[in-house]
Amino acid sequence: MTPALRWSNAARRDLLDVWAWRGRERPELGDRALDRIHAACERLTRFPKLGPAFPHMALEARKLTIERYLAFYRIDPDAIVVVRVVDQRPLLDAVKFEEA
Repeated sequence: MTPALRWSNAARRDLLDVWAWRGRERPELGDRALDRIHAACERLTRFPKLGPAFPHMALEARKLTIERYLAFYRIDPDAIVVVRVVDQRPLLDAVKFEEA
């Protein structure tokens, strides 16, 4: 049986933020970003272990990279639960590429 895909309230808020940021000048860009995120997360219902374990966040956490976004999720007995969706670009912008 294929598990359901569920979104936490925090993940739903994250998606609204993604849409608002990406679609701020052209709403269709926000729509496309959400379509790509949803399609990638839907694949988790067929391949739940597609994303690697990410115990740095929580023991049951897994991470799926979707272009510039990270979807953090867990595998429940009856569902894949997307807990958060974050834009990794601000994180990468903070990293300095320099030699020690």
